[in-house]
Amino acid sequence: MAVTRKPMPRPADAALSETVADEAKVREFIERGGKVAGEEQLEVARKLVQLRLPHELLARVDRALKARTVPPSRHNWFLEAIYEKLAREENHEARERPAP
Repeated sequence: MAVTRKPMPRPADAALSETVADEAKVREFIERGGKVAGEEQLEVARKLVQLRLPHELLARVDRALKARTVPPSRHNWFLEAIYEKLAREENHEARERPAP
């Protein structure tokens, strides 16, 4: 059995190992993922709220939804209603405040 020295890496082998290391970095970067351009909007903190409604009130909401050409989800309908009510309340409060 012949004993030989450990082979010295050739320049091509060194370039190959660098390429493998670079590919590993690229793969890691890709797997991390990211956001699509324009998706960098501030995320709104949301709080889960449980709402208890009488059956008849919920039935009225469902009838209102079915009457629309393109009905939104119940969730979106409730959000619309809340925003409309807040706008009316805030507008009403602004009219009642005395001028400075």
